[in-house]
Amino acid sequence: MSACTFTFLGGVERRMHVDDIFGVHRFSAKKDQGMDVAQQETGKLLAYVESMGVKSRLIEDMAKVGPEKFNRLLPNRLKELNVITSTKWLDGAQNKEYSCE
Repeated sequence: MSACTFTFLGGVERRMHVDDIFGVHRFSAKKDQGMDVAQQETGKLLAYVESMGVKSRLIEDMAKVGPEKFNRLLPNRLKELNVITSTKWLDGAQNKEYSCE
């Protein structure tokens, strides 16, 4: 979770195991870094997310909770945002499709 989200987005085929938990949260800046830094970093994250084919609403989901908590995103939301690119579970789940309704 956390920065692993951005590593995961670098994958070509992004899928999950049936028991995986995918959580995101708002990033935090050091106290001596001002609003300018936060806005610049948000811009970089938006550009990266969009370059990976993921909808920018992922950043909105990240911003819903502070850096000390996680916002768990379920497979249907991850598919809606293009975070996951396949509706097949990874090995270990008999390749059953999950619902993306």
